[in-house]
Amino acid sequence: MAGRVHPETSDSMPPTVIDVPDQDDVSVDDVQLLPKPLPEYPTIPIHALWRFATFGEWCLMIIAAFASMAAGVINPVAIMSVGDMISSYFKFGSSDAALMSSITKSMYDKGILFGGLAIAVFVATYVSRSLWIYTAEKQCKRISILYLRRILEKDMAWFDLQQGTSQTARLAKDLPLIKAGIGENMGSLFAFVGTLITALIISFKASWKLTLVMLALQPLLIFNGYAIIRVQAHMTKKSGDAYARAASVAEQALTGIRTVYAFSLQQRFVKRYADSLEEVRDADRRKGMIAGWAIGVFNCLLLLIFSFGFWYATQMVANKEIIVTDAVVVLLSMMVFAASLMSVPTGLSNLASAQAAANIIYNIIANPPTSQGLDGERSKAKLSSVAGDISFRNVHFSYPARPNVPILKGLSVDIQSGQTVAFVGGSGSGKSTTIALLQRYYEAASGFVSVDGQDVRSIDISSLRMNIGAVGQEPVLFALTIKQNILLGTHEDVAPDRFIAVCKMAQCHDFISKFPMGYDTPLVEGMLSGGQKQRIAIARALIKNPNILLLDEATSALDTKSEKLVQKALDAASHGRTTLVIAHRLSTIRNADMICVLDNGVLVEQGTHDQLYAQNGIYTQLVNKQKLSVGAGTAASDPLYPPVPEPSAEIPGYEANAQIRQMLEEPSLALDSPDVIAKQVRLRLKEESVKRKIEAKEVEGKMYWRVNKLMKPEKTQVRWGTTGAAFSGMIFPGFALILGMTIAAIMKPGDIKEAAYKWIRVMPGLAVASLLSKWGQIKDFARVNAQVTMRLRIALFENLLRQEMGFFDAKSNAIGVLTNKLGGAEGVPHLVTDVRGELAQLAFTIMFGIAPSFAFSVALTGVLLCLVPFILFASWWQTTAMSHFAESSKDAVDQATQVAIESIREVKTLKALSREDFAVKRYEAFLAKPFSLSKRNAFTDSIPYGLQSSAAMLTVCVGLFAGKAFMDSGKAELSGVLTAIMGMLVSMLSIAGSAGLSECYARGRFAARTTFGVIDRRTQIDSWKSGFVSPEFRSNFAFRDLVFKYPTAEEPIFRGEFNLVGSENKSLALVGPSGCGKSTIIGLLQRWYDATAGTASVGGAPIRDYDVLKGLRCNMALVGQEPILFDMTIAENIAWGSENAVTRDDIVTAARQANVESFVAGMPEGYETRVGQKGGHLSGGQKQRIAIARALIRKPKLLLLDEATSALDSTSEVQVQKAIDAAAAGRTTVSIAHRLSTIKNFDAIAVVHEGRVVEYGTHDELVKLDGVYAVMCKQQDL
Repeated sequence: MAGRVHPETSDSMPPTVIDVPDQDDVSVDDVQLLPKPLPEYPTIPIHALWRFATFGEWCLMIIAAFASMAAGVINPVAIMSVGDMISSYFKFGSSDAALMSSITKSMYDKGILFGGLAIAVFVATYVSRSLWIYTAEKQCKRISILYLRRILEKDMAWFDLQQGTSQTARLAKDLPLIKAGIGENMGSLFAFVGTLITALIISFKASWKLTLVMLALQPLLIFNGYAIIRVQAHMTKKSGDAYARAASVAEQALTGIRTVYAFSLQQRFVKRYADSLEEVRDADRRKGMIAGWAIGVFNCLLLLIFSFGFWYATQMVANKEIIVTDAVVVLLSMMVFAASLMSVPTGLSNLASAQAAANIIYNIIANPPTSQGLDGERSKAKLSSVAGDISFRNVHFSYPARPNVPILKGLSVDIQSGQTVAFVGGSGSGKSTTIALLQRYYEAASGFVSVDGQDVRSIDISSLRMNIGAVGQEPVLFALTIKQNILLGTHEDVAPDRFIAVCKMAQCHDFISKFPMGYDTPLVEGMLSGGQKQRIAIARALIKNPNILLLDEATSALDTKSEKLVQKALDAASHGRTTLVIAHRLSTIRNADMICVLDNGVLVEQGTHDQLYAQNGIYTQLVNKQKLSVGAGTAASDPLYPPVPEPSAEIPGYEANAQIRQMLEEPSLALDSPDVIAKQVRLRLKEESVKRKIEAKEVEGKMYWRVNKLMKPEKTQVRWGTTGAAFSGMIFPGFALILGMTIAAIMKPGDIKEAAYKWIRVMPGLAVASLLSKWGQIKDFARVNAQVTMRLRIALFENLLRQEMGFFDAKSNAIGVLTNKLGGAEGVPHLVTDVRGELAQLAFTIMFGIAPSFAFSVALTGVLLCLVPFILFASWWQTTAMSHFAESSKDAVDQATQVAIESIREVKTLKALSREDFAVKRYEAFLAKPFSLSKRNAFTDSIPYGLQSSAAMLTVCVGLFAGKAFMDSGKAELSGVLTAIMGMLVSMLSIAGSAGLSECYARGRFAARTTFGVIDRRTQIDSWKSGFVSPEFRSNFAFRDLVFKYPTAEEPIFRGEFNLVGSENKSLALVGPSGCGKSTIIGLLQRWYDATAGTASVGGAPIRDYDVLKGLRCNMALVGQEPILFDMTIAENIAWGSENAVTRDDIVTAARQANVESFVAGMPEGYETRVGQKGGHLSGGQKQRIAIARALIRKPKLLLLDEATSALDSTSEVQVQKAIDAAAAGRTTVSIAHRLSTIKNFDAIAVVHEGRVVEYGTHDELVKLDGVYAVMCKQQDL
């Protein structure tokens, strides 16, 4: 049956279910925001991880490799020296005084040797770590820059087909994996190579037969290691891809936060994000389970192989095939080899993760765009100058995302140099597509577009676009200063007086002059109105003095006065250049040299305004629909706005603004270098960063216990993981103990086999224990980490979606910064799991090492314990250094990520400005700070690592000197001294290994502080807080003596003079210049912001008292200036407008009212057509109609329209306006409009100027008043 919808119970908002006739029920909560996985790229080989290294970096890596191998060589050499003494003792006994004197002398010499080895280990480790980190940082910086460069080079077709996968999430998540794999991790692997080679040389020299027997089983380990790499790479890729899709959901919500709030979509997005994170969690769980099993099997095989080796060595000694001392040498060498081999699975796992992470990034870098790029068009013709002749010849085109939907069908038109040509027609008729083809965003399927007789496909794309100035439907400004945004439009220096003249021409100079910082005012989200942004975009287009000017609804967001003045300026600017105009407001193009009327991709009419109007065809109908009735006596010469007292007489014009006076004194203006821009941003954010650090320190000490408490549901798994770590900590000491006992057994006279077999039989049990403990540790901790990370991300995302709008306006809370925090939450559970695991492993290793030492020599053990403070100091130094590095680099990394996100999100604008290279250099400049911090981390913070690495040699050195002294005084015997040294050696190695513990703690604490800083933030306007809910919502509203200033603005919008009343079930229109506060009224009604002073009420109750979700916004619907659609189907986007039950019929009805059905009918998939990111697969008018349908299906009592029809053609506007008028019956409507024909039938019209209402009445009353409104009408009448 035709579907019904059953809302589910929810504290905030019930999910919506759409039923489709003749189909199964479809839940809106099952909307496929997540795209299908990207096409598989060919897997890159391991060696290709370093393909971006320079010759100099290869040289440094070779040095680092040799240093790593040297560090690996030292350990077996050192252990062999101890082995010599053990062999000597067991060979000759302790009764010979002369021999004992020789041994103590040898101990002294070897003590000096070990002191030298301690220094050598320090140097080798320092060189190895610092160079590996330094070269990895340089390569990853280069990779990230190349990746962004290649992304920005991609055709727009490529972006259309990406379907929501977050490219910047790969920079945030995958790049650290690459860095870890090709950096410090390689030091460990090369150290193993050094150990392997040295141990094999020593072993082969002692007994080639025993060595070969032990090596014969190594292929099992090699095969297992290969399996680890393959499995880890596959699971890392699955996890990375899943998170990229989840990050895309979060980015959509944060990018469209105003739409999310207006339609109370918070819970839906939280659920969608949670659902997408389940895929990430499951992938991470499987990854942990498989990795734990693989590493456990590796350790088990290793111990079983050595168990066999011990047995075989015993057989050879018993059969006199090898002397005892040689067997000892081989076994000790293999022990060192085994200890080193145990770290190989982790190294291989990191390498596999790096390979998987690099797969998509490297393939994107390696695959150039099919038709364009920053460096890919060198052979094409460059345009030094352009006359401006443009020709479209039989052009056919379909967008790549919808190849079966033709947009242009054989368009042919010739535009002569210097002509102004306008394209008009219905939304989706192909108007904007003509501009896109001319700018080479896309290429025609057949036919061609030419400039000055040259096919644009044969012209260097950068030189083509540098000769074109463009202003789009939805103006895009970047997170720069106003001056920098305008100067983005030109690649040449500009004289200050010309710069000011252009800004005056674009009608943006006056409002910019009122900012205290003038043109140096940094732009933040929500700071400017749509009209103000559009005027700055126009100035940016005009500043380059282009030969070809493209205006796609360039004045749609401007008020009448600004539009008239800007249009006059554009008309003047059009002289001597070719201008293509797309306009729905036909008054702006009546003076065009030629007007082309498009209908469904076909050119149906062509001529001047008078010629076309006389034909009484489609164009005539469009014009008639926009006529206004005004009195004949209206004085067009009257000032448009009456004089309003200036709030500050000190700023009458730009001459009074210090920044502008200083700017005028400069010889010329040029876009600041990316380095200067990055420095400016860092200075602006420095004070805020200091404040955050002070706040963070107040709760820092509680982080561990808070995370521990958060894991209460997983406490059983945490205990099992900790138990597994504890048993893992006993494996190596147990192995060393069994080895020592086996060696002692075969050296003593008597039944060698029986004595040795007693210990060898324990080895298989130890091997099985190793498998189970390591598997349990990794598997359980991975499950805990995955589950807790998901909960934290959901909690963080949920709290983000309850913050006040001012929070998102702050530059420090840009989308890139917030998505980075969502990604960084995965480090929080490691504060407990990794720390507990490392601590348990460390404790048991130390315990099993110190116990035998005390048993054999209490005095010597006590002396060696004095080294512990030294090692702990090195560990503390390392922890402090790492914490400082993480804290210092956080803001720098966030800023760089935000630049990358902004560049990728606004790639079309960058291409139009031919500023891709600037965006890349700007990103590179922002990377300079984190790179310099990483460089310091590499060369300064490697010192404590070196000190910790020398702990083993230092222990043996001190032990030999102290042991000699105790032996000389008769307080100890050689066997006790050597056993104590070996036991303490194991313990000191473990304590030195607490570097891993320190690292885990530092990283986890930093991640926790960042994550909980957002989770704990209390919003100033809590939309989920319960409040007043009227049983019968009244939609009348009133503002009295209003005072309001945006959180990020310097100057207030309202200064206490704003008073406005809206009657229930009546329509009220707000008109006035851009920036006067019209859109602010909607923000206050929606309670995105709270007024500073005065009263704001709805239904007689203060807006502050309402339950925002259940009492206020649920009764409102909004259509904004820049409609935001989500990457779902058309039907799903419309359905998400309703919090109540909707059916397919409801969707179709709303779509029909908003004139959506007219273009949906021509799409093969109809209402199931995906709209793409931000509705990128649709035209501006199509997006706006869907947004209107989304508002209408909500059936609100208070309908808010902020330029709701600005992007619509005349036909659609008339039809949609009828629907809105019909929908307005019986409800209160507030409409902001610059196109006055849309509001002439409203019950009341308020003219707002300079923060107060200057005229109020109906259309006829205001026309008769012959004041401001009458002049506006006269200027728009065709």
